[in-house]
Amino acid sequence: MAKSDIRICRFGLCKHPNKQIDISKEKYVVVKKRYYHEDCFNQREQNLKKDEKTSADIQLMKNLWFTNINRTTSYGALLAAFNDILERGVSSDYLLFTLQYCINHNLNLRYPQGLKFFVDKWYIKQEYYSAQRKQTYENKTFVVSEKDSQTPQCAPKTNKKNYKNIFNK
Repeated sequence: MAKSDIRICRFGLCKHPNKQIDISKEKYVVVKKRYYHEDCFNQREQNLKKDEKTSADIQLMKNLWFTNINRTTSYGALLAAFNDILERGVSSDYLLFTLQYCINHNLNLRYPQGLKFFVDKWYIKQEYYSAQRKQTYENKTFVVSEKDSQTPQCAPKTNKKNYKNIFNK
């Protein structure tokens, strides 16, 4: 086996030993001179896909950033910061809420990479959770159904203890 037959998998979460790919024996994928195991590449592609809501939230966050915070920010740096935070497992709803919170409360946010520090603040998390609870309670409607013969009936006891009932016993 020649030294040139061994490549390193470029996927950060590769679970193969030593991240090595023997290109003469194993199946692999090459993208822009980067080698991946076939299963690592499939997992990478699955992680990179964003749903429509996340894409719409990113678009809204870009517009908010350029209109309210800094117009001269590099577009690539802004997207890299957003994607980095989303890859850490933060939902796009929470990231959007954090950005709006920073804008509304005039917090000192000047560069895109600083947004990840505000994502970890406990008071912003508490505001987000309270806003979520409030929103879920506002959206719920309670419907009173008619009595059914199979539903258990509860009736209060009418036998109250007062001085008249004491004499009747």
